[in-house]
Amino acid sequence: MEFVDRYVELEPIPLRAKAGDRISIRGRPQPGIKFQAISIGRTECPKPLSRDDLLKTKSYHSPEPFMTLSAGSDSFTRTGKVLADGRFETEIPISSDGLTGVYYVMIWVRDIDGKIFLASQRTIVVP
Repeated sequence: MEFVDRYVELEPIPLRAKAGDRISIRGRPQPGIKFQAISIGRTECPKPLSRDDLLKTKSYHSPEPFMTLSAGSDSFTRTGKVLADGRFETEIPISSDGLTGVYYVMIWVRDIDGKIFLASQRTIVVP
């Protein structure tokens, strides 16, 4: 699954990985937009639902992040950088205690007015 807004251009990431793999995240915000953070969340792999169970579902939401790397933080600058032209790159671990599941990679940006918002959300399956 992929949600990418017009505010950032990202290089592709793998659709599948093994728990503990590290993946590279590279991108470039559009003019007037600044990279803010990368968050990682995890949910269980989906399981088939019966028709009755499916009809009971009301909404969908992204999982809460278990890790957030903010631009300029020690945790981000250890493996990543933001360049003068706004491009950013880092490596992130795909792991939440070695659990399988669907991992959500969320890219947060800030606009010229200081508003922070989600510009991209991609998923990686860890079987």
